[in-house]
Amino acid sequence: MKPITIKNHKNVEGDRQGRDKAVSFRLVGYLQRKLVRRFPALVDPDEPEHPWIPVGIILISAEILKTTDVDRLVSFTGYCRNFIAAVALNLIQNEIWSGCGRVGSRRPEWFSPDWVITNEVEFCERIQVACGESWTGVIDHTVTLDPSKIFDDDRSRRNAQ
Repeated sequence: MKPITIKNHKNVEGDRQGRDKAVSFRLVGYLQRKLVRRFPALVDPDEPEHPWIPVGIILISAEILKTTDVDRLVSFTGYCRNFIAAVALNLIQNEIWSGCGRVGSRRPEWFSPDWVITNEVEFCERIQVACGESWTGVIDHTVTLDPSKIFDDDRSRRNAQ
């Protein structure tokens, strides 16, 4: 299977710091389409978006922006703060992200410097950890959150308005 390449998308070359909302939201839409095409099993006609897709977008956005700062990721992606905070907590608890708001100096094996998802298995494993569905090492499992439920609740709340 061909790797998911992000770099060649025209909107990515815009403001990588997330200051240009139009550019960042176009990039999020682009990433969403790429992930939905790559993982069609996650697409349910009755659900507008499976929570794994936005979690994948958060992971990619953190690498692009080189930050794990929740407020920056909220601003860049447009997802609700509670959802991104839950993802961040699960990744911090599993020692994948640090709590200091910066992506580590070592790039994850699933994402190349050329903005290509090179290891889909590891990428999906990171999504599972971020969703609180699996864990790395020995952690306190009572402290994990369920970002999928938060995402679904937020979507339901927005649709009810």
